[in-house]
Amino acid sequence: QSQRTTIMDNHPAIEYLVAEVKRAQAKVNWVKKSGLAQPSINFGTTHERDDRHTDTSNRLNLGISVPFGGAVFTAPKVAAANRQLVETMSLLEQKRRDLQHDLHEAEHGIGVDRVRLDIARQRNTIARKYLQMSEKAFQAGEIRLLDLIRIQKDSETINLEVHEAEISLQRGIARYNQAVGVLP
Repeated sequence: QSQRTTIMDNHPAIEYLVAEVKRAQAKVNWVKKSGLAQPSINFGTTHERDDRHTDTSNRLNLGISVPFGGAVFTAPKVAAANRQLVETMSLLEQKRRDLQHDLHEAEHGIGVDRVRLDIARQRNTIARKYLQMSEKAFQAGEIRLLDLIRIQKDSETINLEVHEAEISLQRGIARYNQAVGVLP
């Protein structure tokens, strides 16, 4: 089990969402700056011919663009970028809450699994002693073969419970490590 007891900011899921928040913030800034239109002068030429027998008509084009009310036109784009930023920030906070919940559940599960494993080991010790006594009793003719087989089966079942409890504890530790962001 990891020595970490809290969810760190370098958790892979947190790092990903922090990068997404930064990207969304950069998009908001870009949309705001791109909406600040500057006056511009456009210059160009046009060459046209009406039909095959006439000379070409050459024109010189000059255009002047002076933006008025640029913020009004860019406001919907800025609002959409801000909405995306807020959604991403919300996802980040939700992920932090989810990881904190997962950490709490993993800690609780590990505690339960450790108690379960201790009980299973105690039961296994008792079952092995009982099996040894039963084998001696069978050799002495005090119990029947079917009783000995049933006791052996019960002992093996309890031994399997120990292995299942060990596996369950290891899964709980893996869930804990995943919640705090430990990479394998």
